[in-house]
This record gives sequence, structure tokens and C-alpha cells, in this order.
Amino acid sequence: MATRLLLALFFSSLLMDIGYAEEQYYKFPVSFENKRNDAVDYYLKEQAVELPKGDYLLVAIQPMGIVSRAVIYDLTKNQKTIFAGSHGNEESTVIDLKEPEQKQIISIISSEALSKTPTSSGYLGRDGYSIVVYYRMNGKERLLNHWQPDHPQILKLANLLEQNL
Repeated sequence: MATRLLLALFFSSLLMDIGYAEEQYYKFPVSFENKRNDAVDYYLKEQAVELPKGDYLLVAIQPMGIVSRAVIYDLTKNQKTIFAGSHGNEESTVIDLKEPEQKQIISIISSEALSKTPTSSGYLGRDGYSIVVYYRMNGKERLLNHWQPDHPQILKLANLLEQNL
């Protein structure tokens, strides 16, 4: 009995030390540089979607292991494909990109600010969502995965996604 009590006290203090009991996330000093997101990759495979061969931007909202919404901007074909996500029963929708939207996307993904954006927020949560971004511009591909995003460049991309839903 005393051993169980000591173990319970030890683990509860350990959890408090790492923020588990006080916060909804953990902070890890890890890098996710060019690591693919399993949920997004599974969703793309399930939908039989291949990423465009040329310049593109994919933005997805990924809560708790699923994809709730996603959009792929194909900058070579000047089209965007909007996906309802894992819970949606709707088919994907393909829409031609208008010039102002295309310029906005190219401006964001070719910006120095985005190229310097950390690949991860460094957080891992038990509640909330991630913004997952895959993009290729001029042959350079980059993958970003921010849980509970607060970085201005990630928020710009999340806003693009929201504008299309």
C-alpha cells in the first residue's frame, strides 16, 4: 500500500513537472523537418489523391489522428481541390484559381518568412488540432506540422484554408 502511494505521488509530481496536469500540451525539443504527417498521408491515399508534380500547396486541419478539412492548390494547373475531410461525405470539389488568389499563394509560399518558419511548433497535444502544410515551390519541397498553431505564417495558411470552406 505504501509503495503504491509513493508511486502515485512520484508520477503525479512528474506529470506536474512536464506540464501534463496543468496544460493541454507537452513541449518537446524535437524537429519534424520534412517528416510526413501519417494522418494526412493516409487520407490522401484513402482519397486516391496524388500531390501535384509541379508547384503546389496543401493545407490540412488534422485533429486527433484524422483530417477534418484540406485544400490542395495546384499552381501548375491553376486549380484548387477542396476536400471535406475524414468525416465528410461530400465529394472533393475542383475550382479554377483566380489570379489574385494564385498571386497570394505564390507570395506566401515563396516568402523568406515561410522558409524560416519552424517546421513544428514543438508542441504535442492531447486535445486540439494541427495545421499540416506541404508545399513545393521552384523545386524546393517543405513540410510543416504545427499543433495549436500560433506562428503568423502558419496562421496565414490556416486562414487560406478557412476561406475555402
